[in-house]
Amino acid sequence: MKNEPIILIGPMKAGKSTVGRLLAERLDLPYVSLDGLERPYIESAGFDEDVANKIRAEEGILAWYGYRRGFFDTAVVQFLAEHSQGILDLGGGHPILPDGAKQARVNEALAPYRHVVLLLPIPDPQEALQILKTRQKPQYLNPDLNELFLADNRFLEMAKHVFYTEGKTAEETCAEIIQAL
Repeated sequence: MKNEPIILIGPMKAGKSTVGRLLAERLDLPYVSLDGLERPYIESAGFDEDVANKIRAEEGILAWYGYRRGFFDTAVVQFLAEHSQGILDLGGGHPILPDGAKQARVNEALAPYRHVVLLLPIPDPQEALQILKTRQKPQYLNPDLNELFLADNRFLEMAKHVFYTEGKTAEETCAEIIQAL
């Protein structure tokens, strides 16, 4: 496991950051999150902060997120190219794209990796969404972006391993992942 990354995917509040940090500590590996490194990647693809702010002011947060999301394929591809080891957290929305060609690019980038780990509370997507809502701060529920991320099976299609976390501590989930991989 030390020579190849463990890539964590899943909706927001699924436990990627918490479990990822624990995995990194237990396996003595670095933990790196795309959430914290997104900006230079999307800017290299043409993201413009002024355009984004104008969209947000005129059309709202969902339109703003849609614009930003249009650059996530580049972010995922570059992030994976620059980080070949450790625990890699792709964030809740980065690997789920509305454009079919961009989604295919992300799927292709993830395909060679053996340890693409999906974290979900439970198998049923609608029930999982309800559990995730209880973990969100109210200001992040309007709109609830997890509804976009769990609208179909894309997370399941990308994952090589799926771990369900409801009723388990982060330590238990971490131990389960280490044992399985």
